[in-house]
Amino acid sequence: MSAVATASIPTGKNYGPWLVAGISSVDGANGGDASVILAQGDEHNDLEVRWSEGSASVNVSMYIDKCMGEESFEASYSMATDEWLQMTDKEVQTQLRANILIWLDRAKRTCASPPAFKLNALDAAAKDFTGRLRGFTGYSE
Repeated sequence: MSAVATASIPTGKNYGPWLVAGISSVDGANGGDASVILAQGDEHNDLEVRWSEGSASVNVSMYIDKCMGEESFEASYSMATDEWLQMTDKEVQTQLRANILIWLDRAKRTCASPPAFKLNALDAAAKDFTGRLRGFTGYSE
């Protein structure tokens, strides 16, 4: 007798313009490929924080599909998952906000009409993201 593996259903919560989601298993087998996402935007303009099981880092990125002519705007950085988890919620929030503000300033100078990413509720969304990340990695303070 065999069983068919199915992916787990993502759980998430909206914080104003932000969505925080966690999925325990993409492939449905052995808890593989867990991920946590904090995102705003769509496939053309995206601001995202992502961690996937098996990755040693949390990746933060901004992508704007079209800026000058056909050019796109991209910015990103990665932080070791352990480093992220050792920061306080306030430190995570401060770092995310600072980098996003720098990117938005660069996008304003580079793009004729950058998307209106919003920072309201970022602190609560970042706290939820980090809490879910701690849960998936088994991190305890």
